[in-house]
Amino acid sequence: MIRLTQKKIFFKIVEEYFSDTCYISRNKYPNTDIVKLVQCNHKVLPDCIKNFSTITVDLLLPEEELFSNINKKLRYDIRRVSRNNAYSIFFIDDNDAKGYDKAIKLLSHFLRKRNLSSLNLTKIKKMWKTGVLKISVSCSSYQDESIFLGVHIYLIDEESLRGRLLYSCSSFEDHPNLNKLHHWKDILFLKGLGLDKYDFGGISTDGSTDSIDKFKMKFGGKLEQSCNKIIGLTIKGRLALIVYRLFFR
Repeated sequence: MIRLTQKKIFFKIVEEYFSDTCYISRNKYPNTDIVKLVQCNHKVLPDCIKNFSTITVDLLLPEEELFSNINKKLRYDIRRVSRNNAYSIFFIDDNDAKGYDKAIKLLSHFLRKRNLSSLNLTKIKKMWKTGVLKISVSCSSYQDESIFLGVHIYLIDEESLRGRLLYSCSSFEDHPNLNKLHHWKDILFLKGLGLDKYDFGGISTDGSTDSIDKFKMKFGGKLEQSCNKIIGLTIKGRLALIVYRLFFR
């Protein structure tokens, strides 16, 4: 389980990832206005949840079996792009501030270009500084390795032994198979860290991200169900959620 505390204006917000239960006790969160549970166990209170679906890969399997579980065409593309050694894929060192800044800059540009929600830079930086964030990057083996072609950001939970993909961007147009190899290399790296699960960070239930969902499923993982939940613990916390739901959703 990962717990992050944020202060926004007059509110204290606790965000908790991968909790074993979606039951919220006020004694557990003193002086907290709002609690957000992300991917918590969804078996306790099934009537007051927002379902969350994702694809997870079992990292306890041998490497050979992990690869054989991947879609045949995807395996072919990974082999082909890896044979020519055209790309270098690595995780940024936890103390590499310049590497972090370059990766975040590229990801932010990618999100703006596609009109997607922008990064919460304060939150991401806090995750990075507390050591629960890992960033992998890809670059050309024949060019400057400081020029990133792709960025993957993971939330690492050492308690549940899960690596959860938060963001992913890649130069799809110029390097169409790079992202496939990038994910495979990340799977092996997180397996090497001793993690049990590689979490693709969610799939849609309404088909809104169908092509992306199909790509994730080609890696041979299994569907996993959990829930997201948000609750106001104080009067001002509950009022803030009412205003948010009325005007910003």
